[in-house]
Order: sequence, then C-alpha cells, then structure tokens
Amino acid sequence: MAATELSASERLLNAAREQLRIGPWATVTMAAVADGAGVSRQTLYNTFGTREQLGQAFLLREVESFLSAVEQDLAGAQGDADHALEVAFATFLQGARDNPLVRAIVVDEDPDLLALVITQQIDVVGFAALRLAAAISQRWPQAAAADVAVLADNLVRLAISYAAFPAAAARDVPGEVRSLLGPFVRAAVGG
Repeated sequence: MAATELSASERLLNAAREQLRIGPWATVTMAAVADGAGVSRQTLYNTFGTREQLGQAFLLREVESFLSAVEQDLAGAQGDADHALEVAFATFLQGARDNPLVRAIVVDEDPDLLALVITQQIDVVGFAALRLAAAISQRWPQAAAADVAVLADNLVRLAISYAAFPAAAARDVPGEVRSLLGPFVRAAVGG
C-alpha cells in the first residue's frame, strides 16, 4: 500500500466527518458514509459493526487528532512552559473552530452525538486530561504529578468552555490563559 493511500477505516471516518459537516449526526447514514468513502456498506459494517460503533470510533479519532496537535506544540516548546501553554491553547481553539465534531457537540449541541458520549460512557474530559498530563510530564518530568493532573484537567475544561462559548474576536484568549496560569505553570515545572 502506498504511503499516501488511506486505509478503509480512515476513509470511512473521513467520510463520516464530511457527512457531519453537512448535517447533524441523526442524518448521517451508513450508506452515505460508505458512498463517501468509496466502499460498500458491507465493508463499513465489517470495519465498524454498528452505526453506534462507527460514531464511537469517529469520536475517539477526532479527540485523538486534537490531542496529537496539542502534544506536538508541547514537544516543540524550547524550555518555555508559558509559551507552550499559550501555543497549545491556541491550537486547541483553532481546531475547535474548524472541527465539525466539536462544533456539533459543543456549539450545536447535537443531541445524538451528546447521547453517544453519555451512553457509551466515553469520558472525553478524563481521556483528554490524562493524555495532556502525560504530554506535560514527558516534556517537564520534574513537575509534580499532582500539579500536572490539576493543570491538565483545568486546561481541558477551560478549553471546552471557550470552544462552547467563544470570547470576542478581539481578545487574545491564549495570551490571557498564559497570564492567568503562567505563575502556576512556572512553579510546577520549576522555571
């Protein structure tokens, strides 16, 4: 398989993402996803099983994508934890503006996607906080685990809040978050 060729599951998840751009999750059909991916419905069912399982895989893939982008920002930080915080927060906010899943859940309050998160007991906040804490700990191993856990959980919750209720365009939210949390971050990482 060529390096640029996507697997059937990636094509299907991408097609689900495009269908979500068009309308709410309730209108996303297995047939439309299969057609969008250029595969048969049987391939879709063989790959994911039910529509609910497709939704769960899609949700986890999108959360993973967000977290990977934030982790890259943290990994690229050259010893400046304040700056890393600001850049990672900006990355999340930009992603939230562009991502159809985030818009559907947080902004449009798509009841079917919200139900999927709740009924499948997918702890998106907990999952994101754990991943963020691991990325912070990897970059700044000297930080106390308790401080890292508090920082990660609060950053995730703050980011979700800003995604749901965006600030005025003129505000520099990542800079404000840096100013607000910078002293805690510096104390936690020792710099």
